[in-house]
Order: sequence, then C-alpha cells, then structure tokens
Amino acid sequence: MNTHGPDLDRLARILGAPEVSWLVERVRKRAAEARPLTGTLTLSAATPAQRRAVDTLLGRAPSRGNSLTVRLEEIEAILRTSGIHPGGLRAAVEELTGPIPDNKANAHAEAQAWRHAHEPLDEAVEGNAFLEDWWTRPHTRGAFKRLAGGDAAAARTLASQTAAVLAALPADGISLPVLAARATGDAHALDADRPVGRLVLAATEQWAYSLSPNPEGLIVMPKSEQRRAQWAELGVSLDELSSRVLVLALPGNAAGPGSLGRLLAVAREHGEPLALTLRQINQGTATSEQASNSEREAANTEPDPFGVGRGEVFVCENPAVLEAAARQLGPACPPLLCVEGHLSAAARALLRALRERGARFRYHGDFDWGGVRIANSVFTLIDAAPWRYTFRDYLEAVDREQGAPLNTGEPCDASWDPHLRAAISARAVRVEEEHVLTELLADLGGHRYT
Repeated sequence: MNTHGPDLDRLARILGAPEVSWLVERVRKRAAEARPLTGTLTLSAATPAQRRAVDTLLGRAPSRGNSLTVRLEEIEAILRTSGIHPGGLRAAVEELTGPIPDNKANAHAEAQAWRHAHEPLDEAVEGNAFLEDWWTRPHTRGAFKRLAGGDAAAARTLASQTAAVLAALPADGISLPVLAARATGDAHALDADRPVGRLVLAATEQWAYSLSPNPEGLIVMPKSEQRRAQWAELGVSLDELSSRVLVLALPGNAAGPGSLGRLLAVAREHGEPLALTLRQINQGTATSEQASNSEREAANTEPDPFGVGRGEVFVCENPAVLEAAARQLGPACPPLLCVEGHLSAAARALLRALRERGARFRYHGDFDWGGVRIANSVFTLIDAAPWRYTFRDYLEAVDREQGAPLNTGEPCDASWDPHLRAAISARAVRVEEEHVLTELLADLGGHRYT
C-alpha cells in the first residue's frame, strides 16, 4: 500500500478514463454545492464500456442492465484502502480536474458584491416616485448588469456615476457635456450609446413625461428628438447652441465685462427681441462671476450683464406676446422673457441667473392643461407671482367670450392657485395668451421699469 501519497498512474487509469468522466463530473458538482459525497449515483442507458470501467473500479464481476449505479462510500473506501489516493474521493477528483470551487460561498460573495454595486442607486432613487418605480422593475436590474458587463466592480462605478447625474436633475439649464463632465469626469458619459447615458434616459423617462406639457407628444417623436425633448424637460440641452430663450428689453450692461451685457443694451435701445443661446447665457454669467474687484470699481458697476438687478421681469409662454410687445412697445417694454412652450435649458439658465441677482418675476401662460404644467415648472423654479393668471382672471376671460373649447389634455393642479383646476374643468374653455393679448400689452405698456 502506498502511504506517502496518491498513486497517480493508477488514479489516471481508473478515474481518469473517459468512460468514468460522468462519475467524476457528478462528484465535482456535488462537492462544489457543498453536498455530502455519500449515497448512490445512477447513469441511465450506460454503454458497455462505461459498465466495464465501473466494474473494474469496484473490483466486481461484470454487471448487466441498462442503468449503472455506484455507491460513493464504496469508491471512497477503495481509494483510501488501496493507496490510490489516501485523501479520498474529493481529493482524487481535484487531483484529476483541479480545485473544486465553493459555489455556495462564491454565490454569497457575488450577491454581496452586487448589493454593494446597487447601493448608490438605491440611495439616489429614494424619495422620487418615478425613479423608484424604474429601479424596482424586474428587468431594470438585468439591464443594469448587462451594461456593466456582468462585473460587480464595474457596476459599482456605473451606479455611482448614474447616481451623481440623477442628483443633479432637474437642472436649471446646463449642456449635456458639461453635466456629464461635472457628474462623471467624462464629457461623453451621457452620450446615447454609453452605459451611463442609457441608464439615465431609462431612469428619467417617466419623470420627464410628468414634467412635459405634452407627454403624448414625447412618445410619438422620432428617437433623436425624443431624447432631446426628454433632456430639455429635465433642464438639460444637448449642446450650448441649440437651446435658446427669447428676450425683449433686458437692460443689459454696456459697461460690464464680456459681450452679453453690451448685446442686450443695444437690443433694448432699438427695441429688438433677442434669441439668447445657452452658450451666451453661460458665458455671460461666467464672465461676470470672474470679474475682479478692480474691474468692478473701474466700471463703477456690478458685473451684471443683464442689468435687471432687483427689478421686475415679465415672463410669458408664447412668442406671439413678445413679438407683439416688440412691435407695439419696442424699447418702452419692461423686461420680458418668453419660455416658448416649455422650459428649455437656456430658459432655465437665464431665469436662474436673474433670480440669483434678485430679480422678481410675474408669469402668464395659456389657460389649458399644457399651460398649467409649464407654469408649474416656472413657479417651482423662480417663485414667480401670477400675471393675470389666477382662476378669477380665467373666469373673467371666459365671461368675455375669449377662448375656445378645451377637450384635450390631462387635468392637473396649479401650484400657485388651488382653484384654477376646478375652474378650467367646469368651464372647459381654453384661453390662450393670444386671446388676451390686448390686456397683456396694456399691462406692459403701463409698466414703468426702474
């Protein structure tokens, strides 16, 4: 008997032969699952060669039949007592096939690793019903795992970056590359074909629909336009040039740093509307913030490119109001800003910049469900006062027979007026800004900007 170690030649002959590979594979699987190597193993429809190999292993007379049964305890005893492998059956199988993994421990460790990977998103979605609904859907975790390449460490990084982006939403007006760079360190991380970009779009889809004045319109848009619109509802522009906001009569600051103040001052002097891009707004605010104290003293003014200060800004929904004001009032119009149907990233950036400099706002929009949703976004962002935009104003306009039948859109509450929803629902009349243009222009014309 060999008492010093396994007899590798004999071991290879009796357990390493192809005819007993089924036995070795089943033993290996049992051991990996931490199941005891006891009891019997049965092979149905065994070949004559497989039967002879097992009979030889067990030292028994040739057996017959279709199935082949082996007692593991018997093989264990033979391996130990014969000196083929003193370590027994498990050690013999490892000698032939390599270390047997601990599947149970590995599964537990993997589950722990994925729980750790999920933690940033578990925290990021908390308190947001739309994000929570997305994260708890059965297929979301699977999609997340695929985007991470099935690697828990990579998934943790992906979750952390995605969570950082979600924490910055909704934004007050920022370009997508800038948001990506700030949140992840990679300006292209939110591209449509990148894992973080795909996750954030999936996570925020229903959230963006809830903010949109026309959620049905988002659904039927081409994919590229849907992506642009979805980001816009979250206060993000795909780039700094395509996002714009219309303005009229912002005083500007011809003596301030940068070009934006001078551009606004010239436009106001001539009563011309401007379509400001997100780039112009961001550049103007960045330049003013970087101006040194000596520059301020030399100009004898604060580096405010907008020139509004703590003054009042009128805000409307539709370009028709701003166009009519430019035509009728020109330079005499008070500062007027148009959000053009929804809050673009540029509109958010401008409103935020004016708000931070102390401006006060009065807002008017369409009296319909889309208009109410737009207004909710505006009032949330800048805490404006309504401008002829209460339920009493609505009822007065309807009584003057201004408006048209309202039979589309999903009703919603108005955050600034608890009675407006009921009034619109009861009268079912859409009063658009064009219907009350005369009254709005009268307000603008009678206003004295100081």
